[in-house]
Amino acid sequence: MAFWKALAFGFLVVFCHASRLVDHHHHHHDKAGVHALFVFGDSIVDPGNNNNLDTIAKANHLPYGFKFKGHEASGRFCDGKLAVDLVAEHLGLPYPPPYSPNSSAATQGMNFGSATSGILNSTGMVSLQFLITSEGSILSLSTQVNLFSHVAKGLPRDLIASSIFYISTGNNDMASIEPMHTIISQFHAQLEFISNFFCSLPQRLYDLGARKFVVVGILNVGCVPATQLGDSCTELGEWMTKRFNEQLQTMLEEMRTSHQGFTPIYANAAGIMDEVMRDPAAFGMSNVHQGCCPSSSIIPFMFCYPGAFHCKDSSKYMFWDLVHPTEAFNTILVQRWYNGSTEYVSPMNIAALAAA
Repeated sequence: MAFWKALAFGFLVVFCHASRLVDHHHHHHDKAGVHALFVFGDSIVDPGNNNNLDTIAKANHLPYGFKFKGHEASGRFCDGKLAVDLVAEHLGLPYPPPYSPNSSAATQGMNFGSATSGILNSTGMVSLQFLITSEGSILSLSTQVNLFSHVAKGLPRDLIASSIFYISTGNNDMASIEPMHTIISQFHAQLEFISNFFCSLPQRLYDLGARKFVVVGILNVGCVPATQLGDSCTELGEWMTKRFNEQLQTMLEEMRTSHQGFTPIYANAAGIMDEVMRDPAAFGMSNVHQGCCPSSSIIPFMFCYPGAFHCKDSSKYMFWDLVHPTEAFNTILVQRWYNGSTEYVSPMNIAALAAA
């Protein structure tokens, strides 16, 4: 189905990731001893890496970023801050800057996220009618880890061990599975393949000295505006989300028991999304079905095109475009992940991980 293909394009937004800018606050890292935040994933975390890559998956134009500092489109797929930017604020760290080969730029972290990337190297090579992203033009997840391994050579081992490694991916992989042609057993085989492949990435980071991990589950891919049908979620998407996130948690738990010092936490995005959808008003929201931008539904654009009209108050919307959350929803996510209980983040929250 075309909308699944469309969703795949750039869903790696599960959390609005990415930016070329360093935070304007000069934080001191006296909080809990986390010295740096390293970020891997898709458009949910892309801070602007795709701005410099040969792909049309870019958010380098307004109204993207209209709420960001300076009202500038940094390349983040969001109206404002990504979830990972907000995590950095809580940790007292600058926003992790986009990738650069210079290790000295990474002493407080770095963001390798790239929109439309996925766990599998093939994810992102999706032709969406007229949009084609060719292989090698975006940073696949394994490429992101390769880039980190080069940067890591110039960093002290104890800095790496005390850093948090934030991984937000999988949305695009799930979305690129053709549900109508997928027999359930094939889906399970593909899920198994995806999770086994994914497993190798934290393993490689662990081998480079990483110990503290925040792994963000995928959003409820049945309920993002791109896949909703008549303002209701698609059951298949909800089912795929549940299976993927269960598999992810199992994998993290297996690694935790087999790898000394490996301390992962699972950040539940889908569960919080479901909670907000059940009672939007309780969270100060009024629209959980449409993206704020573009506000015209005549052409169902996945992305917010340059100069697009958008809703007046994006803080009342859960989604900024058809797949990426607003800063308002990212704020709800991060409050719960940072200080919340185990229904939102397990086995401990980010504040406890930072102090561990």
